[in-house]
Amino acid sequence: MAFDNFWSLKMKGIVALLIVLAVFISCSKEQSEKEPAKESSERKPVSEAQRTFDVIFDKADGGHARLAEFRGKIVLLNFWAAWHNDSRELIPIMNALQKKFKRHVTVVGVLLDKNGAAALKGFELKQPIGFRVFINGEKVARKFGGTSELPTTYIILRDGRIFECIAGLRRKKVYEEKIIDLLKRRM
Repeated sequence: MAFDNFWSLKMKGIVALLIVLAVFISCSKEQSEKEPAKESSERKPVSEAQRTFDVIFDKADGGHARLAEFRGKIVLLNFWAAWHNDSRELIPIMNALQKKFKRHVTVVGVLLDKNGAAALKGFELKQPIGFRVFINGEKVARKFGGTSELPTTYIILRDGRIFECIAGLRRKKVYEEKIIDLLKRRM
């Protein structure tokens, strides 16, 4: 009987220790979630919208452009490749969207082909593009978390916030409905 009491007390001690450890771990996890690691006190937090507008594109002619140039409009930021079938099928859809919604929407193409300007020039000879296209898209794609599928289109709100990412080819109607919904909601 004394032997059973000894093990009973020992088990209670172990259980109590495990409870204390669990509470300690839980509290430290909650604390770390509440207070992110502090950086330099001189740095101010950068909003998602500001990071989005800070993106710099390479023009085929050698210049640069910023996404901030399109502030105030809904941006369809499309990552595509001239060699990719679905990307090529999306170009006429994006052309039509640019034409239909030009007052409120800007379509921006970002070419992922390695030979950028040459690939763009060759593509435009076969199929006209009615929106701005930038080259060297790999570095821009990384800033948006990469592209899991081609084409990938980000819908960016007027204030620079990312509304949605659409991976893969969709029908024109899908894009139109999303744009019309955003316009109705004044986003």
